[in-house]
Amino acid sequence: MNKLMNYKWEILSAFLFGVGLDISQMTDTQKVIGFLDISENWDPALAFVMLSAVIVHSLTYYIFRKNPNVKSIVDGQKRKIDKKLIFGSFLFGVGWGTTGFCPGPGLASLLRFEKEPYIMVFAMIIGMYAYKYVTSYLNKPITEKKTKMSGLHKHNPLNLKY
Repeated sequence: MNKLMNYKWEILSAFLFGVGLDISQMTDTQKVIGFLDISENWDPALAFVMLSAVIVHSLTYYIFRKNPNVKSIVDGQKRKIDKKLIFGSFLFGVGWGTTGFCPGPGLASLLRFEKEPYIMVFAMIIGMYAYKYVTSYLNKPITEKKTKMSGLHKHNPLNLKY
C-alpha cells in the first residue's frame, strides 16, 4: 500500500481522466466518429474536450514549470519530426478513425463489457508486440557474411590481390 501511495497523483489523474472520458461520452465510438465525420452531422464535442485538456495542461505546466520537485513530461523528449513519428501518427489516425477508439477511451470502455473494446485493445496489444518484434529484428546488426574471397584474404600469406 505504501508503494501505491508513491503514485497517488498519477492514480488520481488517471481516475479523473477516466471519469472525464465517460462524462463527456468520449468512450462512445459514435460520438468520436461524429467528430471525425465533417459531413452534415458534425459533432464538435470532441473539440471542446481537447480544448479543455489543452487549457488545463497549459495552466498546470505554467504553474509547476519551475518547481524542482515536479518531473517534467516535456523535458528530454525528442522534438524532431521524423518518418517514425509521421508513420506512427498515420497508423494511429487510421485506427482511431476506423474504430472510433483512442487507446485511453478504449481501455476505459472495457468496463462496459462489450466485445468491441476488447477486440480493439487485443489488436492494439498485438500491434505493439508486432512493432517491438519488427523493430528489434530490423535493428539487429548485419554480420559480415563469410564468402570464399574473405576466407582467402584471411589466409593469404603472400598478400595476393584477387
